[in-house]
Amino acid sequence: MLLTLRLLAAAALAAVVGIHLAIASDYFPVGDRPFSLGDSFLVQSAVAVLLLLALLVRDRRPPWVAALVFGVLSLATLLLSRTVGIPVPGLPVRFQESWIPTSVATAAAEGLLIAAVATQLLLAGRRSTAMPDPPRADRTASRSASNVTLLTRLSGRTVTTGAWPTNLIMTDTPS
Repeated sequence: MLLTLRLLAAAALAAVVGIHLAIASDYFPVGDRPFSLGDSFLVQSAVAVLLLLALLVRDRRPPWVAALVFGVLSLATLLLSRTVGIPVPGLPVRFQESWIPTSVATAAAEGLLIAAVATQLLLAGRRSTAMPDPPRADRTASRSASNVTLLTRLSGRTVTTGAWPTNLIMTDTPS
């Protein structure tokens, strides 16, 4: 499941990179360089590539959190640009555009990224807070020294408990 989420997040980031690289040249005239919309698409693509590599190379929490922040901010910026408009240096008014096929595809990719990353973070959080499995019954005789052992005398018997209270071994004590 986690590998599937990793691949979904990587595919979504690859889609974001592909779409933004494909349309960046169309947006260079929008705004003053080096802060045109086309330049911001190139920066967004570069960040997405770095996140994509980070997610594929090592499965650590910081890249997943960064990917979630990236996805949320990217989608929020896209939604703002389609509704109220966004300020662009060099333009006297806010830049606002209608929904076109590339913006719909970008929104879908960023939504998929957010869903995959959020699911992975939730599952990883559950996995890290879950109790470890108790030792199997066939391993009770060879417990490691790190297990807590409690020896108590109860009516001529020795009660030994491992790390788990349900794992009791009762043996007769010689008199």
